[in-house]
Amino acid sequence: LDPLDHPLLLAGVEVAGGESVLLTGRLAPRTQPWLAEHVLFEQALLPGTAFVDVALRAAEQVGCTVLDELTIESPLLIAPAGSVALQILVEAADEGGHRKITISARPDGDADDTPWTRHATGTVSGTGSLPDPDPLTEWPPRGADAVDVAGAYELFAEAGHDYGPTFQGLVACWRRGAELYAEVALPPNGTDVERYGVHPALLDAGLHGGVLRALTSESPQGLVPFSWAGARLFASGATALRVRVRPVAADTVALDAFDETGAPVFSVAALSSRSVSADQLRAAASRDDSLFETEWVECGRVDDSAPHPEATVLAGPLALAELISGRDAAAEVPALVAVSVPGEPGEETAVAADVHAAVNGVLRSVQTWLADPAWESSRLAVVTTDSLTGAAVRGLLRSAQSENPDRIVLVEGGADAITTAALHAAVASGEPEVSVRDGALRAPRLARLG
Repeated sequence: LDPLDHPLLLAGVEVAGGESVLLTGRLAPRTQPWLAEHVLFEQALLPGTAFVDVALRAAEQVGCTVLDELTIESPLLIAPAGSVALQILVEAADEGGHRKITISARPDGDADDTPWTRHATGTVSGTGSLPDPDPLTEWPPRGADAVDVAGAYELFAEAGHDYGPTFQGLVACWRRGAELYAEVALPPNGTDVERYGVHPALLDAGLHGGVLRALTSESPQGLVPFSWAGARLFASGATALRVRVRPVAADTVALDAFDETGAPVFSVAALSSRSVSADQLRAAASRDDSLFETEWVECGRVDDSAPHPEATVLAGPLALAELISGRDAAAEVPALVAVSVPGEPGEETAVAADVHAAVNGVLRSVQTWLADPAWESSRLAVVTTDSLTGAAVRGLLRSAQSENPDRIVLVEGGADAITTAALHAAVASGEPEVSVRDGALRAPRLARLG
């Protein structure tokens, strides 16, 4: 691994077998508090300017200087606690010298089966053929009208754009025709600016003049950047910028940023924005892989040809109670006792009564069996069908299993589930609950939904 001197990126490694490079990083509000300050509709999310900054750093790692294009496909939400693992893959160059770049993330520290979410894709290249930005020699620009920015961030908050202190960098704004000019600065709060190409909060503040203009128009709407084309970094470590924004198409602008001497710092030839609703962000937040479902996975097979000791198979919980009460004290208890619980009757009106009777009968007989020390060396297999009665009985006995480990096995299936071979295979699997179908044993496992 090659260490990277960037606050959001930790290391890079060349991928074996090609010219691809993989960069890894971590987004953690605990160590980078500004990450939690970019809030839209009560959801903290990584600003588009941060995607651009790490993409340009990844381009630099492979000798590229131009971010040809970068499209943000899915918002990257920032949780108030914990961290997010970040990966940036820069693929081998094509015949034209362009390399595909992919930015993916997932909650850090999650299980290995947590899927990665692709948040942005694009391409990077070498020097390109983009012209340098026109110099900004006069400030404020001649003929521009000043825009009142007092109370701007209160207005932003009312519209759902809740910027924290680090992002409240809009100092002054001017308008000249369709062009906007903004003066922005970072607060002196130790944001480690020298390690960024251009600090995401500073560059984001350069867009706030356009946000203010949109929110004070006749048809206000909150826009967020989602597509960048022709982005270049000329100098790093800026703490203040003079920004020029000019429209090039509907909802698309060109942006040039300069330092206080007029020297270029950053430019993007085309930056497109789109509106984002609170419902869209809530939908993104719900896709956090925190929903699970039960899957049944194969855990063994029934071997009918192998010799097995006999098992005592009883029909119904009443038979178990009779077995316990009628046992000869001198007789050896069977190693395996199986009780089959019938499903509900065909009459719909009798279902509720039958379920209650079955559950109460199983409860009393299993309590008796567990309370008798003579049966401690015996295993009890309770065989149910895929029915309402069976589901209720299994729910009851899962509680009994948690209180009496390794003494009860739940077996679900039809007639083939109560053969001697199937019962012994269920016990030998070591699973507390199995389903038997066509000679295969399956056990329940928790799996992420969808």
